This record gives sequence, structure tokens and C-alpha cells, in this order.
Amino acid sequence: MKQSLLTLATASLLLISGCASSGSAGGNGSSSNDGEKAYNVTSKRNIQRYTFNKVSNDHNEIQFQFKRAGMENISNISQINVTGTSGSQRRQMNTVIISSVDYPYTGEITYQMTTKYKMRTRDAKMEFKINEPGVWKITLIN
Repeated sequence: MKQSLLTLATASLLLISGCASSGSAGGNGSSSNDGEKAYNVTSKRNIQRYTFNKVSNDHNEIQFQFKRAGMENISNISQINVTGTSGSQRRQMNTVIISSVDYPYTGEITYQMTTKYKMRTRDAKMEFKINEPGVWKITLIN
């Protein structure tokens, strides 16, 4: 009984802290059947945290969402540029979407953001590779 409660508590902490799907530079997704990681972040700059979540297998798409202080926030973001090996880019509300993606997809996102007190701007950048087809939601937290 104590063993199962401890396991449940540990799993809950992992989900709350975001360790199951978030990371820092060099972060990797869990392995697919052939041993290749689902995703890999090769570098990042001025991004506190990020999450990669595979939403579905319906079609091939990558969605970028921006957060600050736990809230969806794109008002402090400007000059968003996504470059990658395939796909077409569009913006829908607070989300940047790359559709018609061919996997594996190697990409880079760059943008400018205002600092917390809006005193100056900073350049943010992340380079990554996604190996598994599907709809991916990438959340960038500043």
C-alpha cells in the first residue's frame, strides 16, 4: 500500500512539474519503437521552458503557443519567424501553425519578446527536430 502511494505521489509530482513533456536545451522526447527520440531540442536561447506534446495522429502539423506567468500571451511577442524543412506557416489567434509538415522535421523558431517589466526586448531562439508524424503542440514559456 505504501509503495503504491509513493509511486502515485511521484507520478503526480512529475505531471505537476511538467517533467514528463518539458525540458531545456538538449531535451529529448521519449523513444519511438525504432529507438529514435520523438523530438530533440538542439539549442535554445532566452526561453525559460518549453513543452512538446503530441496531440493526435490525424494529420501533420506543428502548433506554437507562447506563455508568460502561466497564461497564454502573445502580446509581448513580435517578429516571429519559423523556418524548417517543410510546411506552410499561418497564424490563428495566439498560435503559429505550420501545416503540411513532412517528418522528420528540422526547424528553428526565432522571435522578440519584451522583458517582464517591458523595459527592453530580447531575442529568443530554439532549434529542434521532430521525428514522429502527427499534430505537435510546442509551448514556449518566457
